[in-house]
Amino acid sequence: MEESGLVRLTVLARDQPGELIRILKPLSEHNANIQGVFHDHSRDGDKTLATGSVPVEITFTFDPMMSEDDKKQRIEQIKKDMAGSKIQILNISIEMEETTKTEHVILIGPIFETDIHDSIVQITGTGARIADMQAAIASADTPQSTVMFKIEYEKDEVQAALLKKLSVLSKQKKLKYITS
Repeated sequence: MEESGLVRLTVLARDQPGELIRILKPLSEHNANIQGVFHDHSRDGDKTLATGSVPVEITFTFDPMMSEDDKKQRIEQIKKDMAGSKIQILNISIEMEETTKTEHVILIGPIFETDIHDSIVQITGTGARIADMQAAIASADTPQSTVMFKIEYEKDEVQAALLKKLSVLSKQKKLKYITS
C-alpha cells in the first residue's frame, strides 16, 4: 500500500518569462508526474514576498510502483537541485493518497413520494458519501422517478454496508435499484 501520494510544492518564482521552465526542470529530471501548476498573482502586493516574485504551487506524483524510499530520495534530490538553482522553496508536503472507490446507483420508483431525504440519510449512514445526484421526476412522459447517485467510499466494509442498505431500502420503499 502506498504511504505517500500527491506532493504539494510551493516555491517563490521570479515573475518573468522562462521561470516556470526553470522550476519544473528538477521535477522532470527526477521523473515527477506533474498534476497541476498554480501561480498566485493575487499576492503581487504581499510585502512578505520579494518584489517581482510570485508563489507557484506545483502538485506532482511519482510512479505508484516506485518504493517509498525511492520517492523520498527523489524529493530530497529535487530540494537540493532547487537550492542549487537558487529556487526558494516556501513549503513542501506529501499528502496521504486515498483510495476512493465509486459506486453508481440508480433508484427507480416512488423515490420522491417515499421521502428522498430519508433515503439519502440512510445511504450516507453507511459511511459512504454522495458525490453527485441526478434525478428524473415522474411525469406524463416518464411514469416512474429515477435518481442516479454517484457514491464514494474508501473501505470495502462501507461498500458491503451500502449494498445491504440498498437492498433493505428498496424493499422498504418498493424501489428497484441498479448498481455498477
